[in-house]
Amino acid sequence: MILDSGPSEALLRLELVSDPPQFAVSTPGRTEEGTLQLTFSKPGDGTSSRYYPGDPDTPVDPNAPAVKCRKITVSLPIGPDATDLTDNPAAIDPGFHDSKGTPWRVTPATSGTEIVFTCVPDNPTEQVTFEGVRRFTLILGSIPINPTPGDVQLTVVEETATGNDWKPRSLVIPAINKSGSIFFFRRFSALRPRVERGKAATLIWDGSHGAGTTYYLSWDAFSGTKVVSGSSYVTHELTETTTFVLDARTRSSTGQVIHHLLSTTVIVKDSDVRAAAMTVRGTLRTDRIRPITFPGLLQISGPVLAHGDLSIGRGGTLYTRNISGKNQSPIDIAANVSTGADLLRVAGQFQLKGSADLIGAGTLYTLRVGGKAGPITARSAGLVIGWAELQRADWIASMITIEAGGRTVHASATKNATPSSSPEVACTAVLAVRPNESFTITHHDEVGNNSNPTLAHFYWIPFGFAGAGGASTPSGPDTAADGTPAP
Repeated sequence: MILDSGPSEALLRLELVSDPPQFAVSTPGRTEEGTLQLTFSKPGDGTSSRYYPGDPDTPVDPNAPAVKCRKITVSLPIGPDATDLTDNPAAIDPGFHDSKGTPWRVTPATSGTEIVFTCVPDNPTEQVTFEGVRRFTLILGSIPINPTPGDVQLTVVEETATGNDWKPRSLVIPAINKSGSIFFFRRFSALRPRVERGKAATLIWDGSHGAGTTYYLSWDAFSGTKVVSGSSYVTHELTETTTFVLDARTRSSTGQVIHHLLSTTVIVKDSDVRAAAMTVRGTLRTDRIRPITFPGLLQISGPVLAHGDLSIGRGGTLYTRNISGKNQSPIDIAANVSTGADLLRVAGQFQLKGSADLIGAGTLYTLRVGGKAGPITARSAGLVIGWAELQRADWIASMITIEAGGRTVHASATKNATPSSSPEVACTAVLAVRPNESFTITHHDEVGNNSNPTLAHFYWIPFGFAGAGGASTPSGPDTAADGTPAP
């Protein structure tokens, strides 16, 4: 509620702001409180202290004289009646603010029917001059509103002058309304804004509880709403930081639903994380077995250490600069793999079911039919072994070609269409590769009327490592691939 003083003999302008905007009366089980802010200024200063943007400012009057002030008194009627504001005046908390920093003495005095707050400048002259945009605000906080609805009239008197015409002058302001059926909704928060993982939180709020008001609670990872009552709610056990939204729904005079929304966030220690996209520029580390779900892109510029399984879903892509396998079990990736310039280490067998631009420091088995792998740079000397197996019943021919340092080897095999029971045939090509030398391996496939593919593989055997039948922990120099750089 914002009230301006009306026409009167007063020399000052008064603007009164109430918080909440509409006062609600107290009930036997609940004491309602309010705050009044009374701001005094010189008319014609061209500014406004209104709380809400868009309200019109007062017009500038360059001829408006400065106003001298010795005292301001504000009287509030007290008692249990409709025209009284409070029946507990001792609970009112007075304060002030002067835009020029001048101290004031604010003294309350209670009689049988009213409490009077007398405001006097606390300086040697015991007066101030309102000129320019100077403002003085009397703040009356924590006013207990009595239980009887009605209109309350405040009495405000200034002792002012523009010259030597000192006298008390009354300021006229509209009455303040107290209502018994007012809607209000505020202060939605968590009793403890930070909880341990797996613990529940208590949400609290302040709102009207009359007929026609219903509260609906929603939160992250919950698609619906839950009807709640009272002024508090105990949540489920939280495992991730969660934002709660409380919707107080009322209806207009025409029956239209009106939504009043407040939100609060509860922080969970050691929270689970859900993200559509996440960028980590340091180290992402987890020391507990808990799921971290990323429906979208996970970008990490630092190291990732997995003590458990590292799984790439079918059809996904693993871009890596450094993977270390510390167990002897195979690393099985059902996806495309692309490395950067660093090392891919495999302590066990590495089986790749997609395409690759890499080389492993152990036995590498890959399937690449009718295509080309490389150029691949070896960091140690070794053997490249290409092999194609022909299994079809109709006519087919395959050839494996390996190239490195201007050297080329070929191997080919042909299988006739008849008889259909003719045995399977294969071809193998072997080429020695020097350290830091790049090589390519190409499979050529010519088929008859059957489109089923042949099987094509290649092995990389670094010198000083176990043979093609298996792999062991590297005992010599590492090998790596340049390939297509990871994005």
